[in-house]
Amino acid sequence: MPEDDVRRVEPQPQPTPPVDEADAEPESIWEFFQETLGLKSKFKKLKSFLATRQRMIKGEYLFDRTSDQLKKSELMGPLTFNIYSSAIAGTIALGVTKLLSIMLPSKEPSIPATADAVTKEFLTRLPQVDSFIRPFVTPAVFLVIAYCLSWGAIRGTEPQVISIAQTSAPFPSRRRARNAFLYFDGAYGLIPQAVISLAVATIVLATPQILELRPQSATTVPEFAINDFARWLGVISLGLFLVGGIYHGYLTFYKFPKLLFQVNGYYRTESPKPPWVKYIITALVMGPAVVFGTRFIYQSLLEGIAKTLAALSVLFHGKL
Repeated sequence: MPEDDVRRVEPQPQPTPPVDEADAEPESIWEFFQETLGLKSKFKKLKSFLATRQRMIKGEYLFDRTSDQLKKSELMGPLTFNIYSSAIAGTIALGVTKLLSIMLPSKEPSIPATADAVTKEFLTRLPQVDSFIRPFVTPAVFLVIAYCLSWGAIRGTEPQVISIAQTSAPFPSRRRARNAFLYFDGAYGLIPQAVISLAVATIVLATPQILELRPQSATTVPEFAINDFARWLGVISLGLFLVGGIYHGYLTFYKFPKLLFQVNGYYRTESPKPPWVKYIITALVMGPAVVFGTRFIYQSLLEGIAKTLAALSVLFHGKL
């Protein structure tokens, strides 16, 4: 066949499907921020936390589910849920105290004139690090206490481990009680822990500002004057601390043990009596022990971070 008789078939352009106006852009700005800042994963975590908290408050026994069942339902495990609750409580306290610190006059730390460069930098960094870490101390304390108190809700003769398949009847188990307590503490303790954490951080912020040294004039001796805003802030914070402490005491000594004893089946007619005495003794002994232990760890961590930042700062400026 001659070449001239060969007809070349040109490809016809395909019709473009209709494009939604929302998808017309090559890249969405909102998607960029979601991917860059991790907002999508954070919103997903928050949604999972709220769903878990809602189901626990409604009375669902999520601690009887397996890890795969929780993942399929997009719910959090007991430890993750409690840690996330503590982080939210600390973040709320941190945000509010940072806003309040703007309204209060800042005071420079007292630094000896004979101190070396590292010591001066350390004394400067110490209150800055403390203001960021302190709001998270109170929720962390309650997290450790929750681990300890779960032991007090089980009689000593009960098994330590129980199969998930056996939970059709509420057999007591130390691990089951621990997981239940972590869920209960994260669900019901979020608000009082946030209030207590905020109150403690605000009291520490406002107390040094209540009495401030004000020079009257160039010829008179300076005298102390009361900062009304700091005074009322301290009073309100003390009231919040008492309210939050009383409510959390009600949770710790009444609501939580009743929920745990019910979960463990102690209120059934054929079951033994719930170990109220063991639980109360555990709470009275382990609570102060955890508080003092956490204070020691916190002080060591605070000084360690401040010294590290001070050394790095001096080293960096020294190179300049």
